Amino acid sequence: MRKVEDFEAKSGNCCLGNTYANMNDLKAQMSENNPEAKATKNIQDRLTLVLVIFLILVFLILVIFTSLLFVYLKECTSQFENKLEQHKNETKPSCESGWLEFDGHCYFFSDFQLNWMSAQMMCLNRGSYLVIITSEEEQKFLLDKYNKKNNIWIGLTDERKEGTFQWIDGTELSYTFWRKGEPNGGTKENCVNLFIEREWNDYACNSNSYAICEKRLI
Repeated sequence: MRKVEDFEAKSGNCCLGNTYANMNDLKAQMSENNPEAKATKNIQDRLTLVLVIFLILVFLILVIFTSLLFVYLKECTSQFENKLEQHKNETKPSCESGWLEFDGHCYFFSDFQLNWMSAQMMCLNRGSYLVIITSEEEQKFLLDKYNKKNNIWIGLTDERKEGTFQWIDGTELSYTFWRKGEPNGGTKENCVNLFIEREWNDYACNSNSYAICEKRLI
C-alpha cells in the first residue's frame, strides 16, 4: 500500500519539472520576441564576420609581403653576385697592350725581323723570353695568331750542346713539331724557327726572322 507521503513527493517533483520546462520555453520565447536580443545577436554575427575578413586580409598581406621580400632578396643577391664578378674581372690580371693572352701567358708578336740573339734580347728588354712551346694547343694558338708569311723565331737552340736541342730556360723537349727531315743543319743551324709550312726548322742563328716573346700573366 502506497503511502500518502510518496504520492505527494512524486506529485511535487512532477510539478517542479513542468515548472522548469515552462520557464525555459518562456525564456526562449522572450528571447525570440525581444528586439534587443536580436540586435545583440546581429552585432555578434557581424563582429564575427568582420574578424574573419580581417584575418583573411592579414593572411593575404603576409603572403604578398613574403613574396615581395623573396623577390627583393633574390634581386639583391643577383646584383651582389654581378658586382662581385665585375670586381673579380676588374682585379683579374691581364696582358698589357700589344700582347695576346693564352693559358695564363702573354705573347708578343714582333712586326720586324732580326737575328735569333737580337730577338732574345728584344724579349728580355720586355721582361719576357723567346717563346717556349710545350703543347699542341699552344702551337696552334701561335700559328693562328701569326699573320706573317715568313719564318718566326722560337726559344729553342742546340748552341750549348750540338744535336741536343733545349729551350732557352734549359728545359728538355717535352713536345716537338719538327718539319720532316729536320733538324738537319748541323753546326751551321743551331736556332729554331716556325717554318712557313707551320712546322719547326733549325736555321742559321744570324739569319733574320720575326719573333714571338712570352711571359707569364701576373
